[in-house]
Amino acid sequence: MSRELQQIADKATPLVEGAIHSYLQHSGVNANRTLRSQVCGLASAVLGTHLADEYGIETDQYIAVLQAYPRTDGYTMTHVLLRERQTGATIDPSYTQFLGLVGLSQYVLDAMPALERFCPASKIAVIDKGEELTFGIRYAEYAIRVAPSVRTELGRTGVTLMPPMGSLLQATDRYVHQVYDSIWTPGLYQPYARLVDEDAERTVTTCLARAKALY
Repeated sequence: MSRELQQIADKATPLVEGAIHSYLQHSGVNANRTLRSQVCGLASAVLGTHLADEYGIETDQYIAVLQAYPRTDGYTMTHVLLRERQTGATIDPSYTQFLGLVGLSQYVLDAMPALERFCPASKIAVIDKGEELTFGIRYAEYAIRVAPSVRTELGRTGVTLMPPMGSLLQATDRYVHQVYDSIWTPGLYQPYARLVDEDAERTVTTCLARAKALY
């Protein structure tokens, strides 16, 4: 099921990106990089609605406060993702946003598109139930592996990163693991009402309709 779900998620990626871009189009965000930014709430709502409408796949949104996430000026990071009801698989449509901590933020990628070669090809992650910690560990290892190359590229251009973006570029491997290993820990997450009011539902519906007209 997870392989099939990953294929569905990959196929849905342009539609989800288009839906988010229709909402953020006045902010200057590149349509092909919306899922690499901090749009977890809207992205998961749009994807959850699309999965239900087109494939009959029911999901629920879950939210967590990421205590291990680097903080600046009292900033607390929350993250929203989906869980598929039948299998309990986690679906995270904005997981690549966390590569911003090693310099691969959406804004940096807009300024330096060549750096996108250091990002995973799949923009939506599907994680089998019970594999969440393994996924976090592998994500940390991936970040550690690409960080030196990203650091070199950023050094050549003098791009300035706004904290907490880039805060793990000089971090120890142990600290990188401390941050990433726990992001997808199931026990951190609580149910989150996806469509809490009519305005939110209308936003998701409108964004999807706009995107479907283009994709």
